[in-house]
Amino acid sequence: MKQDSLVGVVQRWEAHGVEVMVWDRAPSHRAQKVKAVGVKMIEQPAYSPELNPVERVIEQFCCSRGRPSVRRSGAEESRH
Repeated sequence: MKQDSLVGVVQRWEAHGVEVMVWDRAPSHRAQKVKAVGVKMIEQPAYSPELNPVERVIEQFCCSRGRPSVRRSGAEESRH
């Protein structure tokens, strides 16, 4: 989503009482126009799918369609 469209979305969320958002580090999420809305933003660390709940939904969707999971093995996770 482009930052100009995102500003309107964040403004509507703020009007509905959203005070804090947890987002990834996409350029549009970090744009000054979006930050200027006034909703506090908590940025996730770079590449942190374990902190993003939608990643579990995508994983389940891929598994249900017979596609291999992209989840790291326990050995890989322990190194990061």
